[in-house]
This record gives sequence, C-alpha cells and structure tokens, in this order.
Amino acid sequence: MDTDRIKGAARELYGRGEEAVGALMGDTETRARGVVDEVAGRAQGAMGRAGEAIRETVGETRESGRELVRRHERQMHGEGVMRTPPLGALLIAASAGFALAWMLHARE
Repeated sequence: MDTDRIKGAARELYGRGEEAVGALMGDTETRARGVVDEVAGRAQGAMGRAGEAIRETVGETRESGRELVRRHERQMHGEGVMRTPPLGALLIAASAGFALAWMLHARE
C-alpha cells in the first residue's frame, strides 16, 4: 500500500475528528480546519491510488515488453522453429513419391 494512501486516510480521519470537536465546542475556526484536513486527506489518498495504478500499469507494460523481447530472441536463435517435418508429413510425401514412381514404372 502506498504511503500517500495511508497518510491521506490518517489526515482525513484527523480532519473528521477536528471538525466534530469544533462543532461540539461551537468553534467555527477549528471546524473549518477539520474540513480542510479531511478534504486534503481525501486528495492525498486519491493521489496515492493514482500512483499505485500508474506503477501497476507501467509494470504490466514493462513485463509485456520483456516477453516480446524474449520471443524475438527465441525466433532469432531458431528456437521454437520447426527444423524437421513431423512424421505425418514425411509419410504423406513418401507415399506420394512411391505412388508416382509406381505409376511411371507401370507405363513402361
């Protein structure tokens, strides 16, 4: 959790308390300071949440970029590229060659 979120929540709570004390004592100045602290605490908490969201997005983007680089490097080094045809393709090619040879030989 971001420190701005923690400090913002604490300041907001302090502001609510200060506003309540000001209301109980009839002191408009203390009440106004409480409202200011409460609003400032909310703003600081919002700033902390925004910072966390940005860091998370940057982290996801960075990880996606790293994965793209890894894929590119594997392709450049030939990893994951089919170097030998699969057995099925070899059998089909051999069968076609055998059938073609048999048909050409049968004509003679």
